[in-house]
Amino acid sequence: MKFDMSFDFSLLSVDAHCWFTVIVLAAIGSCVGSFANVVIYRIPRGLSIISPPSSCPSCNRRIYWFDNIPVISYLLLGGKCRFCKTAISPRYTLVEIATAIAFVGLYDAFYVMRMHSWFGILPFDIPLFVGHLGLVTILIICSVMDIEYYLIDIRITFFAFGLGAICWAMTPISAISRIYGANVIGGAGFAGIIGAIVGLIIRGSMLKRKFEVEYDEQESQEGDKEIEVIANSNVHTNNISRSSIVFLAIYILGSILIFASLMMCNRTLESYKLRMWGYCVWLFLAIVAGSIPQRESDEQIVEVIESEKHSARSVALTEFIYLTPIILGFLLFWLMGRYVGLVNILLERILDFRIGAFVPIRGLAFSLAGILISSAFGWAVRIIFTLMFGKEAMGAGDIYILSAIGAIAGPAVAILGFFIGSVIGVFGICVLLLWKTSRALSYGPWISIGAFVCMLGYNPIMNYLKPAAKAFRVILLGN
Repeated sequence: MKFDMSFDFSLLSVDAHCWFTVIVLAAIGSCVGSFANVVIYRIPRGLSIISPPSSCPSCNRRIYWFDNIPVISYLLLGGKCRFCKTAISPRYTLVEIATAIAFVGLYDAFYVMRMHSWFGILPFDIPLFVGHLGLVTILIICSVMDIEYYLIDIRITFFAFGLGAICWAMTPISAISRIYGANVIGGAGFAGIIGAIVGLIIRGSMLKRKFEVEYDEQESQEGDKEIEVIANSNVHTNNISRSSIVFLAIYILGSILIFASLMMCNRTLESYKLRMWGYCVWLFLAIVAGSIPQRESDEQIVEVIESEKHSARSVALTEFIYLTPIILGFLLFWLMGRYVGLVNILLERILDFRIGAFVPIRGLAFSLAGILISSAFGWAVRIIFTLMFGKEAMGAGDIYILSAIGAIAGPAVAILGFFIGSVIGVFGICVLLLWKTSRALSYGPWISIGAFVCMLGYNPIMNYLKPAAKAFRVILLGN
């Protein structure tokens, strides 16, 4: 009897590659999540994210580097400060694990299962992949800040704008042609984008002249109140409930199981569906767990909403008026680029400017178009539904989240993410009502998880919506 002792070492290399990549991405994600915690804690308090080094908010002792290892240090310290033994909120660890899950989930969808048509040809799509990793980090930061303080620092979304511009400018023309088609943004579209930017500058100068003095006085007063409230919302507590410890233990074990499933390199669609459910459910649980605790900001945001009800419609109309320079700028420049042949030819040549295999201006135009379309959708939802219902329908910070998504992942992900997040959010709110007594609930996290779902299932979602997109194109363009 003979035994076949041969072994296909190519399988081992694939498995080893998958193991290595998952472990590295999970480690990087947790480290990025640790930095995200610094941003979440310091930015609302007006502190620098660079210096001084991390310290315990209770005893102000500097935290050693070996006490700052993501997840591991929290477990080894028993969730308490080494010096004063004050308990530390599990939120730190949740953010670190959630970021690791998001990083690994994107790798699984983009490269293991090829669920996104933009990705799969290395190294051409590395800039876009890095951009998406940065995007999910920014979404996690904004989501946690929205949950804890009901505010989104729009400066954080500006990083997404810059990151989108860089990663799209660094994407080769071959990859851009494969993604969108090289001529999807022509001279007229580029002219419209330029016009919208001109309108944005005009709008900014108008707002600055009208509201500069009033805004500075109001901001200084409200800013002091916000900093005081946030300073009292300490992430260190005197004790941690047993239920929080059990939840955190289950969360860590579940995350390990999700990673282990991917490490096995089971590339069937059925296995990916289970992993995709795992990524999404685990991030959903992180949002719910972070939203359950009652905070002083819950009552304050309800008071603000109630006090602004009588003026909501007038504010919405005022916002529309100050958006008209952008709308008119886009339309006028688009018409110029569309019907003035010399302008169209000039802009086409600018778009086709090359540096080797790259077309940086065309890439930049893609990112700007994503910002423009996503923000236009967000403002339309905010203004229209505020006028209909007489109360603020969508926070301005949520519009910046949509714009950040559009800058990197494209307007389709931003808009579909909004609708997917709305469905998930309804279910999340029903779950939260079992514990949460406040009527104040954040919407930014649901937009973020909706966009993440859209990234994980990009191809199936887009293929499902293709007939509707074609019908809309026929209605809108007549072809």
